[in-house]
Amino acid sequence: MASHEGAADRANGVIAAAWAAELERLEEDVRRTEQLLADPAEALLSWHTRPPWHAPNLGPVPAHLVERAQTLLARQAEVRDQLTRALADLTRQKEYADRVSDATSTGPATPAYLDITA
Repeated sequence: MASHEGAADRANGVIAAAWAAELERLEEDVRRTEQLLADPAEALLSWHTRPPWHAPNLGPVPAHLVERAQTLLARQAEVRDQLTRALADLTRQKEYADRVSDATSTGPATPAYLDITA
């Protein structure tokens, strides 16, 4: 019976370690995104792509990691909201730049007014 409990404890330890590693990876992704939002030019200098994260099949988060996972979830939601606002700002800036470019383009002149009485 003791060996069965020892095996269960080891399995739980392996699962907890795997969850801790997954949380670390996700926390790093959030940290990098926060840096990108705070200082895009600096963050892009050290930016490198990472393979997409796929949820592991580890079962529920161990009880001692739940608070950490909830904190991470809240940070992810805040970063998502910041990214949404930044994307909306960039879209508005691009639309404005396109209008300015169209208004100041040196392409062929088109008449703004045609006097048909002349």
